[in-house]
Amino acid sequence: MPCTSHIRTAPFQRVWIALLELETPFTHEIIDLADKPSEFLRLSELASGGKGKSTVPLLEMGEDVVSESLDIVRLLGKAALSKGPGSQQPTLHPPAPAARSTYK
Repeated sequence: MPCTSHIRTAPFQRVWIALLELETPFTHEIIDLADKPSEFLRLSELASGGKGKSTVPLLEMGEDVVSESLDIVRLLGKAALSKGPGSQQPTLHPPAPAARSTYK
């Protein structure tokens, strides 16, 4: 009898998997959500566009600060694609524009 496994990942795991797949060096910091550090609150304010929303995961990449997991994965994917078609760096999406247009 066939067996199907359904695995639900937490938002931070989605980002973590993307970072590992892209072979991107990163620092993982665990924060106390009941007592958020001031630096996290400052970055959260930037990521939320001044809406005062502080969520995890939070990615700071250069001047970009992003807090929603899907937005983070999209940013990582675009950064990998920007390396160019001859790059040896792994990507999250098909490199050809026609294939990307139908890929979700």
